[in-house]
Amino acid sequence: MRRRRSARVRLAVALTLCAAGTVLSCSRSPEDAHDAAVVARVTALLHAVGADDPTAAQAVAALEALGPRDAAAVPTLMHALSCPPDRAPGAHRHDPPRADQHGASHASHEHDGSHDHRANHDHGACDDHLVLAAARGLGAIGGAAVPPLLARLREEREPDRTFAGYAIARMAPAAAPVLVTALDDRDPRIRLAIIGAIRTMQPVPADALPAIAGRLGDADAEVRAQAADTLGRFGAAAVAALLPACDDPEPRVRASTASAFRAIGPAAREAAPALRAHLTDAAPTVRLNAAAALGAVGADDAATIAALARALDDSDHTVRWGAAQALGRLGPAAAAAGSALERARSDTHLLVRAAAADTLTRLDDSARR
Repeated sequence: MRRRRSARVRLAVALTLCAAGTVLSCSRSPEDAHDAAVVARVTALLHAVGADDPTAAQAVAALEALGPRDAAAVPTLMHALSCPPDRAPGAHRHDPPRADQHGASHASHEHDGSHDHRANHDHGACDDHLVLAAARGLGAIGGAAVPPLLARLREEREPDRTFAGYAIARMAPAAAPVLVTALDDRDPRIRLAIIGAIRTMQPVPADALPAIAGRLGDADAEVRAQAADTLGRFGAAAVAALLPACDDPEPRVRASTASAFRAIGPAAREAAPALRAHLTDAAPTVRLNAAAALGAVGADDAATIAALARALDDSDHTVRWGAAQALGRLGPAAAAAGSALERARSDTHLLVRAAAADTLTRLDDSARR
């Protein structure tokens, strides 16, 4: 009975909004009529997020299918992104029903890019289902949603700042030009949010490379580290920009730079000398990432093999493990490190022993071919 009543209420709201849109279409310009129809449709979709699973899933999919022409819905979606809803004068008054009133905890899938519309981040009384649906809609609309989202990111009010971050992280590649114009924002949190958004775009927007590379000189070390990590998504085109970051004074930036070269792969082979130098870095994370990158870029020259062989005696077991793994990726040339690998088979740490044994097995198999 309750579900039927709820369905009737939703239908009544939808019909009322559709009727309003029809009236508006008769008395306004085609552009205004289109905008009114968009707002009515998006409002109905937000209401549907609180329905049964199939209906809610369809509503979320429809919100994700929005585009730049649906920019008129940005205020409505921003309203849904608030917790509690903004009651300022002029705000949209048709509050979608709560999708989950019992506060149940659901596993979050936001970071793995899944489409589970029921992902819940446990923000107390907030309707996380509705918030995440609105975030997806704003991300799909793109550039027109960026200014209000950045304004909310500048506020100190939580969890609204976090919710705005969700939406920024879901921006479509078409929003990149608008996002990069804010990379000079004085707030490092804004710069980090923008870099993170560009990093997750599929495909990564090539035109954003210069702006991201420019952040390698940022005053904030975390911004520099995230910029380096993001440049790894740009492939060979980012290698020249990344090379100077190998000398950054902050270990986390150097570690992120090595990771970027690893992500780029063989096209970053020219970074091998800098990566070899990092095998003796003071920070274990830098040494580990450098070893992994050397294996990924395919640096099988004698100098690299010798450097990785020495790294098998590193004081940190993760670095020793990384060196053994890297040698395993470098093919027959790694045979020159055979003696060091044999010693590593007796390492005090199981992971190092296993990696060394695996690499030696690969070398034996290669020699018999």
